[in-house]
Amino acid sequence: MSHENDTTMPVESSPTSQVASSQLTSSSANFSVAGNTSCGSRTTESSALGLTKSLAHTRSVGEEFADLKKDFKKLVMGMERLGRSLYEAHQISSEESSMEALKRSVGDIPGASRERTSRGGSRYRISRERYSSKFFTPRKPNWNLRVLDPRGVEQVESLDNIEMKESTKKCLKNDGITREGYLEKNILSQLVRGDDIILQIRGSKLENYVIYPIVEVLGGATPNVQIIVVVNRLEVQSSKSFLGSLQKHLRAAELDVTLHIVPQDNSLDASHFTNSTSDKPCVFITTPEMMARMRAEDIIRPTEVDVMVIYEAEYVLRAPAHVEAIQSVLDETQVCQVILAAHDGTDDVVQAIGALAFPDDTVIFSMDHVNIRNARHHSYTDVALSDGFIERAAKLSEDGTVVVICRDATESSRLRDRLANRAEILTISKIAESNGSICGLLITPQLSASVLRSRSHSAVKMILNISGATITPDRYLEMMASYMDAGQECEIVTWVRSQDDLKNKGFDAIGIAFQYVSSNSQ
Repeated sequence: MSHENDTTMPVESSPTSQVASSQLTSSSANFSVAGNTSCGSRTTESSALGLTKSLAHTRSVGEEFADLKKDFKKLVMGMERLGRSLYEAHQISSEESSMEALKRSVGDIPGASRERTSRGGSRYRISRERYSSKFFTPRKPNWNLRVLDPRGVEQVESLDNIEMKESTKKCLKNDGITREGYLEKNILSQLVRGDDIILQIRGSKLENYVIYPIVEVLGGATPNVQIIVVVNRLEVQSSKSFLGSLQKHLRAAELDVTLHIVPQDNSLDASHFTNSTSDKPCVFITTPEMMARMRAEDIIRPTEVDVMVIYEAEYVLRAPAHVEAIQSVLDETQVCQVILAAHDGTDDVVQAIGALAFPDDTVIFSMDHVNIRNARHHSYTDVALSDGFIERAAKLSEDGTVVVICRDATESSRLRDRLANRAEILTISKIAESNGSICGLLITPQLSASVLRSRSHSAVKMILNISGATITPDRYLEMMASYMDAGQECEIVTWVRSQDDLKNKGFDAIGIAFQYVSSNSQ
């Protein structure tokens, strides 16, 4: 509530108060004369004197009221500023913060000396004294977008070449991951054999590739095995989505396990967890604070933890206390695979990678990195060029998939009507008999960015973005992640209202350089 336009009006200056004062004077005079006519002029003078005092008192109250109103206005404005500050602080800590670009890469961080974790070896116990105390000093949280440099990824020609349990194969089949073209399959081998791994995958795919190693372990686990999934907040939608996906995969794999969802509640009675963690393998989904408490009460036993997942690490690792809680558990583990999974690499993620002592040969997979380098990035400002690009898109879609991103559903419908005579390529779900995948020209509103997600499709040859929406690095990476999931080279053409729209946005910091297309270069 804003009071910027409020004006302070003293009581005595109001026309209404002047009329009231006039009536008060007349009434007082009449009362005095009628009440005691013998008093004569003395009564009149006394009445006038009383009236003068009354009016003086009225002006004093008005001035005090004006001062109080000014003070109240200042108080309200101060509360507004406080409210905005609290709201901004909440936005920083939520999972829907806006992101900016940054130049460095996780590949530049020197790895700590620790043996590669495998299910059969033992985790190297790290001395906590080796950490610099400066790392845990309070600092302002930051959210600088990074693109992690992948390393240690093994090329796999076919899923048949990966040794995994039947429970995991059931999940892969249930998710439709049977095509040999999916790039992410190249990390499945390391995931299911127990290697430490850092994942940067956008969207719902992050859920699946975190769940597969959990299913692999549970497929042959003894009752004492524990798995920990650390999230920032259980009540947010992304955590709920992950939980639902995990439950779905456990059912698909036909696994009998105990799933403990431990909310952030300091008054929680943890005794019932003790009684239900003895006869089956257990999966704990909780926050760093509650993980520390469960460990203190001997419900989570680090020596029995086989897998620890830090899900949406960009949020979990923002607090130094969270890093310490995670590290204290890892220090006591024996055979434990650590999976650090994030949609975005941030300063906090990169610093925590060093603090959690990932070895130099830890596998890093970055969908952003792969997509950026497999794409040719073009931009144009002349709207007249759009027709030519649409024709090019239609031509390329004859033997592949092309995505045209429009401003809204109305524009999408208009473009479909325009191309109605080209029904052989205009399609949303044209199924090619040869491989059962989507192909053709996909015309979609800007908000329908996940149309191809989790659906097999032929290689995306071109993405034509004619929406005119403001382009930022994070939005651009999201767009590529939605469609470029086959690991194929792709041409991306973006219409912008001005070349200035792309300047100083941080694209160069993440390795994207747009080639400008003008009318003369066509």
